Amino acid sequence: MFPAPRLALTLTLPLLLAACFERAQPSVENVARPVQTVRVALAADAESRAFAGTIKPRQEADAGFRAAGRIAARLVDVGARVTAGQVLARLDPADLTLQMHAAQADLASAEAQAAQAQADAARSATLRGQGWASAQSDEVKQAAARSGAERVAGARAALALAQNRLDYADLKASAPGVVMAVIADAGTVVAEGQPVLHIAASAALEVEVAWWAS
Repeated sequence: MFPAPRLALTLTLPLLLAACFERAQPSVENVARPVQTVRVALAADAESRAFAGTIKPRQEADAGFRAAGRIAARLVDVGARVTAGQVLARLDPADLTLQMHAAQADLASAEAQAAQAQADAARSATLRGQGWASAQSDEVKQAAARSGAERVAGARAALALAQNRLDYADLKASAPGVVMAVIADAGTVVAEGQPVLHIAASAALEVEVAWWAS
């Protein structure tokens, strides 16, 4: 009669083990994953930096006369502040005045010759119409009249140039600035466009800073 209880114990043990292995497993899709976040906000930069720099003008240029001649006077010194249109230096106007007078004389002569050639051309045209002058002779007179008019135009242009050169005897500042250097002083004979003063424009300044990134 004793073998029966052993059999019951043997059958019960596998049932208990099976119940242990049947526990519910968590779903992978429902697992919460941690995420690291950072809050971004504007803030004043409290850090300050100091740099060594040089303040310099953005534009610098050499100023020179637009006519040749001897410098009679220099009216500004190094460091002087100048305004637009201010006279900085002057040339001796004697030679420039003589050139203008010569141009005036050339124009007067050209106008007289042109007037005579025009009168001859008009007379020749009349004689040709009356049959007293040949076509070839009339063409010569008409060509001389046209040449005289061209000489007058050239003489007027030369006179205008001479007058401009006389005006260029005054060296004027083209813009506000500071005289940085004197290149040619009074008594110097300069060519047209030769630098006389070095001027830095004061309208725009810039800062040159030496900086190295660490």
